[in-house]
Order: sequence, then C-alpha cells, then structure tokens
Amino acid sequence: MFIFLCIFTCTQVKGGSGDYVWSSSNVETTTVNTKGEITTGARGEAQITAADAKNRAHTGFAKVRCSV
Repeated sequence: MFIFLCIFTCTQVKGGSGDYVWSSSNVETTTVNTKGEITTGARGEAQITAADAKNRAHTGFAKVRCSV
C-alpha cells in the first residue's frame, strides 16, 4: 500500500479584515486548516477558497490537483 501526503501553504492573503475562513471543495482529497495550509492525501482535485470572515462576498480561490 502506498500513501501519499503533501502539505502546501497558499500564497499570502492580503486585504479585507485580515481574518479569513478557509474551505476545500473536496475534503476527500484535500483539506485546508485555519492557517491556509493545504494537505492532500488522495488523487483528485479541489478548489481552496479564502473568504473574508467579516464579509464572505470577498473571496479568492486556488485549484489543487493531486495526481500521484
């Protein structure tokens, strides 16, 4: 059995209130913690979103793909 694990840190987020809420569109393959650190553990894709905690209309995202 082969287990693959990667940990990434997103580019620094700027602007807004400075307090962000992070989320992953596919927690089966990719998770993100409160600091924006991304962990992948299975093949697949996910969209990582950072939203301003005080105004969720202000968001940014990155796509992550794990193919190993």
